[in-house]
Amino acid sequence: AEEKLRKADGRRRALEVQVAEAEEKLRKEEERRRALEVQATAESGASGKAREAEEKLRKEEERRRALEEQVAEAEEKLRKEEERRRALEVQATAESGASGKAREAEEKLRKADGRRRALEVQVAEAEE
Repeated sequence: AEEKLRKADGRRRALEVQVAEAEEKLRKEEERRRALEVQATAESGASGKAREAEEKLRKEEERRRALEEQVAEAEEKLRKEEERRRALEVQATAESGASGKAREAEEKLRKADGRRRALEVQVAEAEE
């Protein structure tokens, strides 16, 4: 009976050691899990900020493209207006003999100059 009791005590002590080892492993695993949760939270925050930055960059690129289109359109209008002005200058020169026609052509030329200046302002604003 004493031998059985001694063996039972030995088994109990071995089981206590196993329980203590298992508890230690469990404690370490819990610490590891908590560390991974902290890391995952930090990484998800960083990736969220990265997504926000990428979205801002994409929107800024869209705005830049739209402004480039505005500049190109304003420059095209200016080019056409300058062609029209040159044609009016030629017409004014040709019609300078007839005073009424000359005044008409000069008035058209003055208006064309006003439109050209307005378009130059638009181009400058669009380029800014």
